[in-house]
Amino acid sequence: MTHIAVFGLGHIGTSLVRRLHAVRPQWHVRGSDLRTGQNLTDPDTVRRRLSQAEVVIDCLPYMHNPLIAATAAELGVAYFNLTEDVRNAAAMAQLTSSAPIVPQCGLAPGMVSVLAQHLTEGLASVEDITVMVGALPRTPTLNRLGYGVTWSVEGLVNEYCGDAYVLRDGALTTVRALDGYEPQVDVAGVTLEAAYTAGGIGTLAESWAGRAHSVAYKTLRYPGHFPFFRILRDDLHLSQHADVMTTWLRAALPTITDDIVYMRIDVTGRTADHTPTTRTYRHALTSDHDGETAIQTSTACGVLCVVDAYVHGAVTGRGFLRQEELPYAAIAHSPFFAPYREGFGG
Repeated sequence: MTHIAVFGLGHIGTSLVRRLHAVRPQWHVRGSDLRTGQNLTDPDTVRRRLSQAEVVIDCLPYMHNPLIAATAAELGVAYFNLTEDVRNAAAMAQLTSSAPIVPQCGLAPGMVSVLAQHLTEGLASVEDITVMVGALPRTPTLNRLGYGVTWSVEGLVNEYCGDAYVLRDGALTTVRALDGYEPQVDVAGVTLEAAYTAGGIGTLAESWAGRAHSVAYKTLRYPGHFPFFRILRDDLHLSQHADVMTTWLRAALPTITDDIVYMRIDVTGRTADHTPTTRTYRHALTSDHDGETAIQTSTACGVLCVVDAYVHGAVTGRGFLRQEELPYAAIAHSPFFAPYREGFGG
C-alpha cells in the first residue's frame, strides 16, 4: 500500500485528497493542516508525520515549504509541491535525497511546462515557446478589472509585482511583470489580453537557454485589466506596499466559484528536413468538473498526474526534478490527466 501525506487542506489540498480517495482507494492518504491545530511548522511534528509516508504533497503556503522539503529529503520521502516561489525552488535544487524532489507542480508552473515540452518532441530545432494561462470568472462583467479571486490574493500580488524570467536571443534574462502587453489574444474563440507575470514559467526558460531563441510565460486576462492594474501598481506606487495592495484586493474583489481556465501554448521550430512548423495547445477548462472550480481541478490534477507517474515507477530520478524533465507519456496515461486531454492541435 502506498502511504501519502498531504500537508495543507485548503481548496487544492481538499480537492486532491477527494480525488485520491475516488481514483486510488487502495492508497492510504493522510491529510494534515495548520488550521486544525497540527503544528506543521514544528520540525519534530513534521518528521513524525513524514516518517509514516512514502510521498508528501505539500500544499502549504510557500513560507512553510522549505522545512517540509528538507525533512522529506533527509528521510528519503518523495516530495511534490505547488509553489510558484522561485527562491524556494532554487533552494530545493540544492537538496540531496534518495527520492525525487519535484516543486512547482500544479497548473502554472507545472502542467503547462509538461505540455510545452511535449510539443517540442521530434523537432530538430526549437525557435520559440510561448505559454499563456489565465484563471478567470466565466463572466467578465463583474467589475472594470473583469476579475474575481479564484485562488490566492498573495499569489496574485507576487505575480504582478515581481520580475519574470524569459529567454531572449537564447539568453536567460528578467523582465518586469505586466510588460510585454498584448491587447488581443485569441484563445478558444475568446479575445483576451496578455502580459508577462512572475512565477508561471517555472524552470522552462532556464532549461531551454542556448537551445531556443525565446521562451516566455504570460498571464491572460479579459481586455482592459492590465492597464488598470498598471495604474494601481505604478501610478499609485502600490508595488512598494504589497501588504496594502493585498488587503485592498481581498476586500474589493469578489470570490469566484464559477470560473474558467484558459490555456494557450505555441511552439515554433523546424522538423528534421528543415520545414518550419508550429504546434499548438488550446484549452478552456470550466468549473463543471466534479462540482469543483476550474482552478481546483487544473491544479489538483496537475500534481496528481505526476504523483501517479511516480507511484507507478515512471518517475525514477533522485533529488530535484524539473517539470520539463518529467515523462509525458506516463503523465498523460494517468486518469488524473483527463481534464487536460483536449487541446492539442487547436
